[in-house]
Amino acid sequence: MFIARGELHLNKLVAGLALSTSVFAASAYYFHGELAAARARHEAQPAADAMASTAAPAPVSTSQAEAVQTSLVTAAPGAATTPSQSTADAARKVQSAVWASDFLKRYADPAARADMRALELSRLTSSLAGLDRKIQLDPDAWAKLREMIVDFELERRAVSSRCAVDPACVRPGPAELEALNAREQAIRDFLGDGNYQAMQEFRSLGLERTAVAGLQGRLPANLALSAKQSETLTMAMHEERAAQTRELVSRGQMPGSYGMDGMSVVYAKDAATPEQSMDSAQQYAQRVRDRAALVLNTSQLAVFNQMQDDMMIGFRRHQRQQLARQSDPDKQP
Repeated sequence: MFIARGELHLNKLVAGLALSTSVFAASAYYFHGELAAARARHEAQPAADAMASTAAPAPVSTSQAEAVQTSLVTAAPGAATTPSQSTADAARKVQSAVWASDFLKRYADPAARADMRALELSRLTSSLAGLDRKIQLDPDAWAKLREMIVDFELERRAVSSRCAVDPACVRPGPAELEALNAREQAIRDFLGDGNYQAMQEFRSLGLERTAVAGLQGRLPANLALSAKQSETLTMAMHEERAAQTRELVSRGQMPGSYGMDGMSVVYAKDAATPEQSMDSAQQYAQRVRDRAALVLNTSQLAVFNQMQDDMMIGFRRHQRQQLARQSDPDKQP
């Protein structure tokens, strides 16, 4: 995701990196495969593991790996242990720092970095399918653009990860931010302002396009979505995601994201209790269903709602697993 120019540009870049440092992302699907590979590695060596709702920096938070050396849960003997908010935050910091450290090791190794870059280039190509026609790029320009974006995204993650593993780091330093700024500006200059804005808009709808494509794949031929329905549903879901994010931020809460099979939910990641976190997710899911009901017919909506139900079952399972991990930091999945 890219941002605007000038002083505001730099401020937004700082804010974006701060968010990716704490939630690593709400653009969570981008590094999902990377985290799956990292999870397999960490299963073989005891370490706190990352939160399943975010897929790398953008869906796993990142913070200091060794900042917390003691037990993360304190309870009276025999009492049930329910992590406090500060305990949960500490657990997330340790978890995310492990992932940041893992990423930096691979980023520093030429062979591992090349493999990681190739994987992300493939993912980006898939997620941007159709953009080359929208902004009318020839094959050579299209290839160059994808290379520039992947290099920017990987370096942005490296900057966040370096800060995450340093207990003294509050935010990346000016030199690193300026270097990212320069990479981003190069992409803007390469595309021109008009195409750059078109790309931003296209990328912002990625999650919703995936969800609508998933729905289309579940529908029989006689219930296939029309082009108009697909476009309207995509925009409706995007508007609800943006609205939920704004509302959480306006209340001083951290938006979290969980996705499964194309469907996703935005919830209060730092809610005071797991119940409140689940409530925010359920309210969001209902809002999305209500919007979908204005676009889909009864049969189409039934399939859409089933996909939402399946995703929420996965989210509840994820929340229970997260609570268990926070209660027992040494526990592995």
